[in-house]
Amino acid sequence: TPATSARSVVLLASLVSGGQQQTFEGAFFVPVGPDALGAPRRVAGRGPQFPTLIGAGSDEFIAAGDQKPLTLLKLDSTGTLLWRRSFSRNLVLPTVAVGADRKILVVSQGGIHLQVQLLDESGRPLASKQMSAKQGTVAADRGRGWSILLSRGFGGKENRVYLIVLDPMLRQLSEVETPLRGRGGRTYQLVSTPRGHMIIGESPD
Repeated sequence: TPATSARSVVLLASLVSGGQQQTFEGAFFVPVGPDALGAPRRVAGRGPQFPTLIGAGSDEFIAAGDQKPLTLLKLDSTGTLLWRRSFSRNLVLPTVAVGADRKILVVSQGGIHLQVQLLDESGRPLASKQMSAKQGTVAADRGRGWSILLSRGFGGKENRVYLIVLDPMLRQLSEVETPLRGRGGRTYQLVSTPRGHMIIGESPD
């Protein structure tokens, strides 16, 4: 997984062993220079898979680890661990966004609901809520609020996708149905741009 933050570009690489039953053996943080990759630095051992890495401002990064338990790591541009936070073992498939004020929003699947957790820049909980949905992904808004693209099923041609806007403390401001369908589950994306957000996914057309 590649990510950028200020002047830094890095990769997060996971090591997996096994066949049908896989074991996640660890994750490595790899700086990307102008001409070559830097030396890999191990940032996690056996345990959660780390498929997600995002920039967190000021040459810092958030890595999100999935599965037993959901885990967040905050790293500097060399891969030095700044903090580690673990959450419920029942939460899976996290998506993460960092706002302009450096607050962190984590959206994860909790079985019959989405769990939405707001953290400060040190990873301490500020607010949380459950949403009536099965899957979703998040982006930070320019006005310190949050946008969540979510679906209320796990798949199928009628698995409609909605755009939800939350204020900075997670109060819902609006809900709009999009033309997308999550036919294969969370097969949609929410991408931030300087002028707003772009949604990408499947539609009946």
